[in-house]
Amino acid sequence: MTGEDVLLYREAVAAGGSNLPVRAGEVLTERDLLLALLLPSADNIAESLALWVSGNRAAFIARLNATAMAMGMDHTHFADPSGIGVATESTAQDLVQLARAVTANASLTALVGPGRQRCPAAPSCGTSTSCSRSRPGGSESRPGGRAPLVDASSSPPGSCIPPAMRSPYGAPYSDSRG
Repeated sequence: MTGEDVLLYREAVAAGGSNLPVRAGEVLTERDLLLALLLPSADNIAESLALWVSGNRAAFIARLNATAMAMGMDHTHFADPSGIGVATESTAQDLVQLARAVTANASLTALVGPGRQRCPAAPSCGTSTSCSRSRPGGSESRPGGRAPLVDASSSPPGSCIPPAMRSPYGAPYSDSRG
């Protein structure tokens, strides 16, 4: 991690966002960073990865929105890499499409599957059996039937399933279409 990553961490703390403490010179693997996005929903790691992937925040957000459109997520708009901004929104249908894309990727499926996960190089990342993280305003509905991209509800233990893919009883919906 760099000095810039430490500044992004401090900004996440100051904004009251979810975060993963980092130190300059700390080495985190790609797996560690992905788990930091999933377990504590680390806003600073999303920002750091945006810079690493695209060179700057604006280019990453443009890439994120272009990818969403290419996936057919027509009602999704990313305003920031972490999804915490009030202008970031999506629909349940689009989140189901995203979840299907994640479950089609074996590497990501291994991260979000059942069981306890821990960021090995970053003990402060924690251990979790759920990927949901409560955030201010995270569950309020938006105009036009859109919901915030980050969900504040509780997932069934061992799952990272968007609410649109869960039954009213908390269990994941099964989809025979694959």
